[in-house]
This record gives sequence, structure tokens and C-alpha cells, in this order.
Amino acid sequence: MTSFGAKQIIEGGFMPTVKVQGQVYHQMGSLLPTDNPKFLQIYFVSDFDKQANLRSRYIPNLDSGLVRGLQSMLHNVNPHISNFKVALASVPENERDRFKFVISADRRPIAAHPGRYNAPTTNEVAVLLVDQECDKRDIVLRTHDDRLQRISETHRAYDSLQYPLMFCRGEDGYHFAHYNVDPQTGSPNYNKKTYKNFNRFN
Repeated sequence: MTSFGAKQIIEGGFMPTVKVQGQVYHQMGSLLPTDNPKFLQIYFVSDFDKQANLRSRYIPNLDSGLVRGLQSMLHNVNPHISNFKVALASVPENERDRFKFVISADRRPIAAHPGRYNAPTTNEVAVLLVDQECDKRDIVLRTHDDRLQRISETHRAYDSLQYPLMFCRGEDGYHFAHYNVDPQTGSPNYNKKTYKNFNRFN
């Protein structure tokens, strides 16, 4: 659903791999395209066949049956897709240019222990509509915008938006609200879990 960003190094002659310099990052565009749909925008093309054809255009020789099966699965189980589609449908078409959608970086499941790893459910993915205050780590999407914005790697939805087939249910990735838990008592000790420890645990 997002695009890959990095500073690419181009060398003359034979180049067997992609070489990048510095940090790799992910970017996200608008919900609706101004021209050709890409990434997240493909999910908002109304016709399923057109969605599959767009994917095949960007990546030739794809198995069209497999593509249709995967996109059907994602539409059914991925909370980011369903929540964005519902939110977008609630906005009048003639007012869409001024609306923005926000995935909050610090959303927590209601009544959940901060050290507990809950099974994801659709209503745990926070999508907020226009005129909300945004944290600098929030993902803010506009309905029509040609620009790409960089996503913070400490946002809870960073992994699930970049790897939608690996995290097809929109599972939370690492974020600052994860705390270490005492293995004896199960109580949080209020020391924040590091990115390295989070990935080692999972």
C-alpha cells in the first residue's frame, strides 16, 4: 500500500542489483489518484477486475486468478482498507478535496493492558476524520494529492501498510507505547520496549 524510498546509486555498465545509500524509508500518497492509481489508491477503484488489471500492468506476468484471490482476501480481512473505504464513503464527493484521514500513532485498544498482545480486530484501527490535531508521527492521508509523504518507522501501522500480505489483518508493529513486562508478575515495569527487543519477541 506504500512506496519504497531511498537514495539510489547508479553506476555505469552492468548493475545486477539495486544499490541504495543512507536510510530506507516508506512513503504514502493520497487515497484517490489524479491520474493512474498506484499502491493504496488501487483499493479504491470500484471494479475488482480493473484493480487486478492495474496490478498486472505494474507487474507483468502475474497470475490473474491469484491476484483476484489476494485482493478479495485483503478487502475482507484488512481493517485499513475497510475503514478507509467507509470513511471515504461518508465524505460528500464535492467536499473531498478538503478532507484528510489520520491513522493515529498512539491509538491503544480500549481496556487493554499496555503489555498485552491482543489479536487484531477491525475496530482497533483508529481512523480519524478532518480537523483533528495530528502528532508528527501520525499518518495523514488526503483525498487528492500528487505528493508522497514519509511515514515514521515508529508508527504502529508502518509494517502492515508496507507488507500487506505479511500483516494482512493490519496487525500493529513496533510503537512507543510498548512497555517491558516483568516475566514473574506480568506487570509492566514502565521501561519502553526497544525496536530490537520487540522484533526479537515476535
